[in-house]
This record gives sequence, C-alpha cells and structure tokens, in this order.
Amino acid sequence: MVHMARKYHVLGAGPATLLKHDEENKVLAFERDGLVFIVNLHVEKSLPNYRFWVTEEGKYRVVLSSDSARFGGFDRTDESFEYETFEHQLTLYIPSRVALVLARG
Repeated sequence: MVHMARKYHVLGAGPATLLKHDEENKVLAFERDGLVFIVNLHVEKSLPNYRFWVTEEGKYRVVLSSDSARFGGFDRTDESFEYETFEHQLTLYIPSRVALVLARG
C-alpha cells in the first residue's frame, strides 16, 4: 500500500470523491486523483458483476488488491484484466473482505 501510495502520489492529492456507499452489500467506493478505491467489508458475501459509477470513462486496471497472495490473500481477482467503462460505469468482481485500487489507463 505504501509503495502504491508513493507511486501515484496519493497523499498529495486533493479530497476524495465518494462514488458508492452501499450499506446493504457493505461496499464503499471512492476516487482520489484518478485512482478508484473499492472496499468490500462483507465477511462472507462476494459480489460478481458489481456495478458503480466513475467520473471518467476509459480502461481501468488493478494496481493493488488486498486479496493478492503476496499479502496472504487467495488471488480471487485477476490483476492483469483491464476493466472498461460503459456509460460511466465499471462492472467487476469484488470478493468478500477485499480492498481494490484501480488506475485508469
């Protein structure tokens, strides 16, 4: 996380923009300086085809997944996949108890 924050200058960025606050599914998504942060806090419910709005259209790729094996996770997300927006919306798989950071480009 620290490496990613330094690489993308997250701490020097402006305020975050809330994209989704989903109490029912325990998901929080926000954007800060071109990065999209998605957190699934549900203890057992993974969410296939989860859709939410983003401010910029384009292709997004995972730059950090807390589910990565290098962090002791289960590698349930494909970090090489590019997600493309459709009408300003991203659709992706969000495993339970996982935080993802996506970058555009």
